[in-house]
Amino acid sequence: VDTTDPVITVCASDVTELVDASCEFTLPDYTSLVTASDNCDLSLTYSQVPAAGTVIMGHATVQNVVITVTDDNGNDTTCSFNVTLDDQIDPTITCAGNVSIDTDLGVCSATITPAVPTFADNCSVVDVTYTLTGATTDVSPASGINTVPSTVFAIGTTTITYVVTDIAGNTATCSFDVVVTDNEDPIVTCIGDQTESADAACMFTMADYTGLIVASDNCDASLTYVQTPAAGTLLTGTQAVTIDVIDDAGNTTTCSFNVVVVDTTDPVITVCASDVTELVDASCEFTLPDYTSLVTASDNCD
Repeated sequence: VDTTDPVITVCASDVTELVDASCEFTLPDYTSLVTASDNCDLSLTYSQVPAAGTVIMGHATVQNVVITVTDDNGNDTTCSFNVTLDDQIDPTITCAGNVSIDTDLGVCSATITPAVPTFADNCSVVDVTYTLTGATTDVSPASGINTVPSTVFAIGTTTITYVVTDIAGNTATCSFDVVVTDNEDPIVTCIGDQTESADAACMFTMADYTGLIVASDNCDASLTYVQTPAAGTLLTGTQAVTIDVIDDAGNTTTCSFNVVVVDTTDPVITVCASDVTELVDASCEFTLPDYTSLVTASDNCD
C-alpha cells in the first residue's frame, strides 16, 4: 500500500491582481503554478479552493488560496498563497460648465451655490475636496465628501477645482470657472438747466459742471466724468450739455441739461446829443425832430 504523500516542490507565490470596473476579480486556475512529485503516481490530481471562477471583490481584499495535490491512493499535500486585490482604475468626475453671472444688485459681488459635480468609482469614493483660486480665494476643506457651499464671489474669474479620491488613492480632477461681471450702471443725480451771463464779447466760456453731479456705484468709488461740450468751449445762446458718468467696468449713466447764455450787460452810450436851442414858429410852437441820430452807443451783444 502507498501511504506516501506527494511532495510539492514549487507552490504558487503570493500575487496581486487588479480588480475590474465592478471592483471584482475572478479567480483563475492557479494549479498550473504548482509543481509536485509522487513516489508512485505520475499523473497527480490538483484541486483549488476557492475554485477557479470564484469572484472576489474589494480593494486590498486578501484571499487565501489552497492547492491540494492528491495521488491515486488518496494521499494528499497542500500549499497555500494569498491573492491580494488592487484597484488601479481612476474614479470619474464631471464638473458643471462655466458660470457667468452679474453682480447682485447694489453690491460688488455675487452670492451663488455652484453646481455639485458628479463622481463615481468602481470601488468606492472616500474623499472629494475643492479649491477656489482667482478672484475669490478659499482654503480647500478637510478630507471627506465636500462641495462648495453658498459663496460670495468677487468680480472677476474664480476657478473651482474638484479632486475625487477613491479607496485605493486613485484620483480624478475637474474644474470650472465662475465669472462675475459688473453690469450695473452708476446711480446719478443730475442738475437742472443752468443760466449764465454773456461776457463783453457776448460769449460764455463753458464751465466744468461735473463737480455738481452726485453719483454712486456698486463697485467703483472713483467714477469718471466726461462733459460734452468740454469745459472751456465758447458758447452763445442755448447749448445742450451731457455728462457721462462711467465706472471701471465701462457702465455709463448720462445726464443732460441746457446752458442758457443770457445778455445781462446794459448798452454803453458813448456820445449823447448836446443841449440845443430851437426856434418857435408863428404859433409859438416847435415840433421835436428825431434826435436819436445824434446819439452813439455800443453793446456787447446787439
